[in-house]
Amino acid sequence: MKIEILQNSDKQIDIEYLNTLTAVLENCGGDVRISDVKNDTLFGSASVNDSGYIPDIYIVLGGDGSIIRAAHRAVIHDVPVLGINFGTVGCLAELERGEISTISEIFNGNFRYDRRSLLETEIIRSGKSVSGVMTALNDAVIYHGCCTKLVDTEIFTDGALLCKYRSDGVIIATPTGSTGYSMSAGGAVVSPEAEVICITPICAHSFGSRPVIVSDKAEIDVVCTSRGDGKMKLTVDGFEDIPLKSGDKITVRRSGRSIRLIRIGKASAGDFYRKALRKII
Repeated sequence: MKIEILQNSDKQIDIEYLNTLTAVLENCGGDVRISDVKNDTLFGSASVNDSGYIPDIYIVLGGDGSIIRAAHRAVIHDVPVLGINFGTVGCLAELERGEISTISEIFNGNFRYDRRSLLETEIIRSGKSVSGVMTALNDAVIYHGCCTKLVDTEIFTDGALLCKYRSDGVIIATPTGSTGYSMSAGGAVVSPEAEVICITPICAHSFGSRPVIVSDKAEIDVVCTSRGDGKMKLTVDGFEDIPLKSGDKITVRRSGRSIRLIRIGKASAGDFYRKALRKII
């Protein structure tokens, strides 16, 4: 089994820990190599690596951000990802740093795949795409570059007006992303098995503005109707700020691709909510 360990160099992971993890994997028959997840760029644009090496599994040492970044590689060839939490929350991670011995269960076949949906996001300006398709595991966020100014947006689903927001911004999130920024902005925590997309305004300036959950079969258009300084921005999974103009339409839909997260052992009812609430609280 070919295994690539993706470490986050910002986390200053101890070399002794890496050596121990590598030894456990090799003793189980794994062929191991180590890379830095920080070398990757946006979803779908990163090459696997210069040599064309494609592992059977990625093991990520880091927090949720590192796991999301590792998914940039994984989505290209549908390589499953196992996260070991070196971050603060680690909702996407399966193991904590002291649970290395548990990894041997993968070689015994005692694991399952937790498949997570992705979003495709595109900026349409004057009827043409100006961004190409960007893919998100967590969310796409439209916001104002200046924190003291509001963004006016109109939200459409399948061409029909759903609602209007006057707010600090709008979050379009997957069920995976529902435990991130969307939750902080008052959105619901949604099971990753739910086939939905979460729409959450950020600090809406209206009593009537509320988060909305729609079917992931819907195509969502967010139209920026704000006038003025042109400092509105779009960020996809938090990795890049893309300038927007008034009148831009941000189209979001469910991707035909998905990410496989590795879970150890058998599933039991309520697993997601128990783990998520334990880590978030």
